Amino acid sequence: MTMSDMYFVVKGGQSTVKYLLAALFALAAPQAAADWTASLQQAWDRTKVVSGDLYETTRAAGKSTWESTRGLFTRSPEEHANARLDHQDAEFRETLAETLTKLEDGVAILQRREQAPESAFFRKDKAGFQEDFNDLLSEMTAIFEEDAIIQSRERIFALRQGIAATKQQILKLKEQQLAAPRHDRLQTTKRDYEQQIAEQRQRIIDQQTEIAAISGQFIDKLSALGIALTPGEAEMLLARVDSRDIVQMAVVFNTAKKIDTQLLALMADSGEDVGPAKRYYGMHVVLLELVRYMQNRYIADIDQQYIPQLKAIRASTQALYQNAKAAFKEDADEHRKRGYAANMRANQLTIDTAAIYIELLESQRAKVAAARGRIESDLRLAKNTYATVRYSAELLAILQTSRHSFEALMGLQVPALQPFTNLRMQREFEALSRRIAARS
Repeated sequence: MTMSDMYFVVKGGQSTVKYLLAALFALAAPQAAADWTASLQQAWDRTKVVSGDLYETTRAAGKSTWESTRGLFTRSPEEHANARLDHQDAEFRETLAETLTKLEDGVAILQRREQAPESAFFRKDKAGFQEDFNDLLSEMTAIFEEDAIIQSRERIFALRQGIAATKQQILKLKEQQLAAPRHDRLQTTKRDYEQQIAEQRQRIIDQQTEIAAISGQFIDKLSALGIALTPGEAEMLLARVDSRDIVQMAVVFNTAKKIDTQLLALMADSGEDVGPAKRYYGMHVVLLELVRYMQNRYIADIDQQYIPQLKAIRASTQALYQNAKAAFKEDADEHRKRGYAANMRANQLTIDTAAIYIELLESQRAKVAAARGRIESDLRLAKNTYATVRYSAELLAILQTSRHSFEALMGLQVPALQPFTNLRMQREFEALSRRIAARS
C-alpha cells in the first residue's frame, strides 16, 4: 500500500469514528435515565448495525494497512533489494509486452514495403509505407519516455531557486534584526528574528535533503540500466538540456538487449524452421531501426536547436558585455562603475558557460554519431541477412553478435561527465538549460 493509500485509510477511519460518535450520542440521549453503562453498550451495538459495511470496511482497511506497513519495519536489506528487483522486472515485462506488439506491427509494415512498387498513383508505394514505419517508430519512442527525468530536473531547479530565495530572506531578516529591540511585547524582538532565521536555515536543510533524495533516485534508475554515476556526475547530467534524450537512448539500448535475449531463446526453440526464426529476426531489425531513429533525432536536436540557441545567447550576451564595458569607461561615478563591473562579470560567466556547454554538446554529438555509424553497419547486415537467409542457424549467429554490439554501443551513448567544480558556473549552466528548454 502506498503512502497515499495509507492517508486515505486514516482519513476514512476518522470520518467513520465521527459518524459512529454522532450516532452513539443520538441514540444514547433518550435513555439518559437508564443505566449509563447498559445504554452505552446498546447504543454502540446499534451503531455498528447502522454503519454496517462501513464499519467492516474500515476495520478491514485498518488491518490491511498494518499488514502492508509491517513489512517496512521487518524486511531485511536483502528482502528490500529483492522487492526492488521484482518492481524492475515488472516494469520490464510491461514494456516488453507493449514493445513486442509494436515490433510485430513494424515487421508487417516492412514486409508490405518490400512488396510495394517504387511509385504508384492508386495504391500505397514504398514511400507511403516508409511514412507508416516512421510513424510507428515515433510511437515506440513514447514507450521509453522517462518523464521522471524531466520532473526530477525541474524539481531540483525549483529547489535550488528556493534555496537562493531563502538565503536572501535570511539576509533580510538579519538586517531587520540589527534594529530590533531586545525586549518588547508589541514589536518583533532580536530573539524573534533569531527564531525566524533558524526556521529559514532548517528550510534550506530540508530542501538540500530533498535534492539529495531526488539525485539518489536518479542514480538508482541509471544503475538499473548498467550506468554507474557518482552524485557529482548525476548532478551534471541532470543539469544538461539533453539529459532526457541520453537517458531515453540508454533505456532503449538496455531494453533492446533484453528483448534480443528473449528473441534468441524463441529462435532456438523454433529449431530448423526458418519461418518463425525470420519473424523474430525481423523484430530485431525493427529494434535497430528504432535505435537509429532516436540517434538521428538527437543529432538533429543538437544541430538545429541546442547549439544554435546557445550560440545566439552567447552572441547577445557578448553585445551586453561590450555595452557595459563602454559605459564603465565613460562613467566617472564610482558607484555606477561598480555596477557596470558586476554586470560585466555576470555577462562573462554566461559567455564562458555557454562556450563550455557548446563543447560538451558537440562532444556528445560526435559520440552518438559514431554509435549511429555502427548501428547503420549492423542494420545493413541485418537487412541483407533477413532478405537472403535460408537457415535459422545463420540468424542465431548474427543475433548473438548484435547482442554483444548493444553492450559496446551503450558506452558510446553515455557522455563523459565531469562534476561541477564551480557552484556559480553550475547555476549558470542550469539557467542556460532552462532557457534552451523553454525555446525548444
